[in-house]
Amino acid sequence: MGITDFEDMKVISRHTRELLGIEEPLFSRSISLPYRDNMGLFLERKGHSGVKSDALTLCGFIEEAGLPKGDKKDDPCAKKKKKKKKKPMALAHSLKDKIKLI
Repeated sequence: MGITDFEDMKVISRHTRELLGIEEPLFSRSISLPYRDNMGLFLERKGHSGVKSDALTLCGFIEEAGLPKGDKKDDPCAKKKKKKKKKPMALAHSLKDKIKLI
């Protein structure tokens, strides 16, 4: 990218965190506090290169680390119910019904 000024790097990092909705990692954070947000921890792990990092998914990371899942509406790992497809009217009738229609 060609950015060499550290202040510019900090601004870019701050805006990236805002866009992704993750909190800034504080180095003076107490270990008695709960874990940081799942997305921040996931991106920290995903930041390394390699086959394992490439294959890592958010759902897999949350399960592997034993982290608490978010709200059901915000949980990307929640299994979504599949909607049943309605059959077209022509296919909905049985063979006997088709014969009666003729």
